[in-house]
Amino acid sequence: AVDNIEVCDDDTDADDTNGFVQSINLESQNTTILGTQDPTQYTVTYHESASDANTGTSALSSPYTNTIANQQTIHIRVTNNTTGCFVDRANFDVIIHPLPITTAAVELKQCDDDTDGFSDFNLTEANSAISSNFINETFTFYPTLNDAENDTITNPTVFTNRTVTTDIVWARAISIENCYRISELTLTVSTTGLPASFQRTFNNCDDFLDIDGNDNGNNDDTDGVSSFDFSSVTAEVLALFPTSQQLIITYYRNQADALAEVNSITDTSN
Repeated sequence: AVDNIEVCDDDTDADDTNGFVQSINLESQNTTILGTQDPTQYTVTYHESASDANTGTSALSSPYTNTIANQQTIHIRVTNNTTGCFVDRANFDVIIHPLPITTAAVELKQCDDDTDGFSDFNLTEANSAISSNFINETFTFYPTLNDAENDTITNPTVFTNRTVTTDIVWARAISIENCYRISELTLTVSTTGLPASFQRTFNNCDDFLDIDGNDNGNNDDTDGVSSFDFSSVTAEVLALFPTSQQLIITYYRNQADALAEVNSITDTSN
């Protein structure tokens, strides 16, 4: 009795989901089949049907490509080279395990705790974005694609991006049959706020404009309302952060509007 040959689907035929593999080594079973018997005294052949094994016809050769998707039974014939006597009662299955179904490229964002564009990431937070079957899979992470292909693992729970505001690492999603796919994981560091020390005050003389910016005969220059140009603040804010930082700067009349992201000021120069 021999164990089944279990392999993962691959893309040798340009399709890694069809359940066919072109590199199955049937002769890897010879040692188990013969046990302690002298391999020079016996010939082991493999066949796709019991009748072929019985007649010794249509022997298969390696590397073998399965002809039935996902699972195929292979029949064994062992012949004594001296007497010609044979046994053809054993068989095993070639099983092609599917690869995980994953998203090829995902993004993981982390908030910066200062303004340097670097932060610690827990890469495992991306598991659910990489695969919908993540609960039943194992994930390992790698700093480069070459490492992912050669299985050189990095620490996934405390990983600091290596370049300012962004980085790319690679992940293997591994099924319970030890089949895997590789996904690209983009790390993005996002700033959450300005330093507490950043304060700007603008002073202007009263004018004849009302709160809507209109000048009419009923207005005066003692109402405490004037037009301000604080558009220069945008450049100052941008200068605080790395040039690669993802920033969208918007202005509001009060904190409540800013939190709700409503009624933004459209013209910061007036």
